Amino acid sequence: MKLKTYLFNIYLILFLSILIGLYFMFKKEGFINNNDKTIILLGDSMLANHSYVEKGNSIKDYIEEIFPKDRVFMLAKNNSTIQDVFYQLNKIPFDLDKSTTYLFLSAGGNDLLNAEPDLNSRTLNQIFDKYTLLVDSIITRLPNAKLYVLTLYTPRDQPDHPYIKIWNQKLKKLLPFRNIIDTSLLINDYEKDLVYNIEPSANGGKKIASAILRRI
Repeated sequence: MKLKTYLFNIYLILFLSILIGLYFMFKKEGFINNNDKTIILLGDSMLANHSYVEKGNSIKDYIEEIFPKDRVFMLAKNNSTIQDVFYQLNKIPFDLDKSTTYLFLSAGGNDLLNAEPDLNSRTLNQIFDKYTLLVDSIITRLPNAKLYVLTLYTPRDQPDHPYIKIWNQKLKKLLPFRNIIDTSLLINDYEKDLVYNIEPSANGGKKIASAILRRI
């Protein structure tokens, strides 16, 4: 009997140690906080533009001027494709499935770029089907959170890119207007808003960050 009690106490201590470890891990990553609202950024460098601007001038930096660091979580990564965002989604704890969680998604641009120069209507539709599956997966996994998606803007060296315009038209049919941030309207000065032809500059990033904050 004493042996069983001893083993039970050992298992209990191990279990509690694991719980405490998980708590501090999530807290360190910014997932656990005592505030009402949480911002999660998913996708590619349209949101994760810190590699292309000076320190303190990224989209995340601008958002954190309003929101504390432990309420803003950057899962978006440079060069991410739609498939990569599925992995980003899996990193979000289920306890953030609540109405005070705000998700912002930028995806699809790298998939279109990777398909060039053979990009055509059929390929675009296939990529958009995958994007639609991603949106459905986000809504299914976090049905109580608020999801906002960003349209694509055209690169500086391809201002009349036809497939980006088609993509945005399809996106606007997929979700209600209130869930869409139209970056093609925000990024309207190529010289000031973009660097390396396609990445948000400090100026362009500030516009996108402001649009995000207006949704909170």
